[in-house]
Amino acid sequence: MINTIWVSCAPRTGSMWTYNVTREICRITGHNVKPTDVPQSDNDMIKLAQTQAHNSDDPQDKWVLKVHKILAPNIPRSKIITTHRDPRDVLVSFQEFMKSTFEAAFDFGRWVVKYTTAYKDYDPDYLFMVAYADIEQRPAYVIQQIAGFIDADISPDQADTIAAKFSRQKVKQIIERADQKMEQAKETGKIDRREVVILSEKNYRAFDLQSGFQSGHVSSRKTGDWAKVLDEAQRKLVDAEFANWLADYGYNTDES
Repeated sequence: MINTIWVSCAPRTGSMWTYNVTREICRITGHNVKPTDVPQSDNDMIKLAQTQAHNSDDPQDKWVLKVHKILAPNIPRSKIITTHRDPRDVLVSFQEFMKSTFEAAFDFGRWVVKYTTAYKDYDPDYLFMVAYADIEQRPAYVIQQIAGFIDADISPDQADTIAAKFSRQKVKQIIERADQKMEQAKETGKIDRREVVILSEKNYRAFDLQSGFQSGHVSSRKTGDWAKVLDEAQRKLVDAEFANWLADYGYNTDES
């Protein structure tokens, strides 16, 4: 019996949306979704799998765990959902989210390509791959695909409801509430460390325990915006670097 759904994606490729809609699918189909509070780290997610999920015999329990690492092709009682996104858009998103240099973002884009490629030959009954452009353009369709993959029976209306719950605007509201909560906690000095992502002394983000969304997770960028952000030399560089991957996954290489 499958009791664990892994959302294993590279960052900046729609992983948090995928994670939350998968949890919501399990919830509305009558399962007890675990964990209740979302851990911040891969290690904590993996520990939950090893110490609790793999030992659970309750058919009502569904463990939905998210990691940014490549998983084995044969994890017991598990299925994997992953995502792919144009690496040119990924590196722009990463550069803005992490406030990094172009060079660091370019290296990150290379890693994302390797991440996706590692999953290319996994059993399709075990791993399902979601296109970020579909999340952006037809979320209810993606939700129904995910539901089918994890053997969950939902109606088109339920898929629409889930899509609305995790629309870009609704997610922004979740993040705004988390930011406000963190600011209030700073004033009182009573900060729950589980609700803060600390990157450095001056760089930290609010973290919503119920969803895992954090400050800055949602940008105003759309698919293809990389062509507006990168200069001519950078566009030629990324097109050359990612040409084979872009062709394999059906991405347009003519924007530049």
